[in-house]
Amino acid sequence: MLVKKAEAKNQMLWDSVQAMLTGEIKFDKPAAENMAAFVRCVTGVRAKFASNEIVHVSDLIDYLRKTLNYDEYLRKKFGAEADERIGNLEELKTFAKEVIRVTEENPLPEIGVLDASTEQESALAQFLGNIALMTDVRDNDEDKLDYVCYFSQSL
Repeated sequence: MLVKKAEAKNQMLWDSVQAMLTGEIKFDKPAAENMAAFVRCVTGVRAKFASNEIVHVSDLIDYLRKTLNYDEYLRKKFGAEADERIGNLEELKTFAKEVIRVTEENPLPEIGVLDASTEQESALAQFLGNIALMTDVRDNDEDKLDYVCYFSQSL
C-alpha cells in the first residue's frame, strides 16, 4: 500500500515512509508504530555507519538482530525451524567476513573512472558491489559455493 502511494506521488518509498510518520499519509496505529520503529532502526544504522561504530556488514547484521529482536521474532513465528534460520544468519555473517577478506586480498584495480574527491563507499555498498561481482570464492583449495543465492532464498 505504501509503495502504491509512493508511486502515485512519484516519490521515493523512503519519502512516503517519512510522510506517513508526519501524518501526511494515514495508516492504522499498529502499522504506524511498526513503521516508526523501522525508521528509527534505519536512521540508527545510518548514524552508526557515519560514526564508524558499525564498520563491517557482519556488525550490521548483529546490530539489526539485536535492535529488532529478530531472533526472538523468528522463534515466535517459526518455532523449531527458527534455529535453522538463525543459523543462516550466522552463515551470512561468516560470508560477509569472507567477502571482506577476499576483497582485501584481491582489490579491484583503479581504472580512473571515479573522481578522487568522491566519498568512500560504505561498508554495505562495498559488500553488495563485491558480491554482485563474485561468482566463486576459493579458500585453501576448497571450493565454496556462491552463497548469495543461497542466502536470498533461505532468509
